Amino acid sequence: MKRGVLALAVIVFALAGCGSSHGISLACDPQPQGALCLKIFRDKGKVTDIVAYFSASESPLTGKTWRLALAWGKSGISPGRTRHGNPPQETFCKDSHGNTVTTGSGCHDTLASEFASFGDFPGFRVPLASIPEPLCVQEQVQQNGKWIAGPAKPACAG
Repeated sequence: MKRGVLALAVIVFALAGCGSSHGISLACDPQPQGALCLKIFRDKGKVTDIVAYFSASESPLTGKTWRLALAWGKSGISPGRTRHGNPPQETFCKDSHGNTVTTGSGCHDTLASEFASFGDFPGFRVPLASIPEPLCVQEQVQQNGKWIAGPAKPACAG
């Protein structure tokens, strides 16, 4: 019984944090061909993390080599790790404030995420005094040995 109450308290705390004023959240409702979004975390005015997401309700990356990339300004770009095939199946839902979360039960979609604070975007470092503008996450797909824009529309902040 105590473990169940503790687990519930942890989930409620995690969901409550998603509505915090420390982050900017762009919509990332799963789409058949994939949707992209960014979540920017701030603490005392400094950017402490940037999380990029790809969410799909179908299987658009079956048999494809792809990656997420952060792009900023006119020429800054930092590709994430190369992946093959669809992201793992994850749970995607909204909290009581309408914020996107990946905890709890809900629909079953594929979801990939990359974290700037974990070094997932080499050459892009946090913390930052402010985000470079515009800051976008892009889906890149490898075709004939070259990286091209994937079908998911880039998501930008700033």
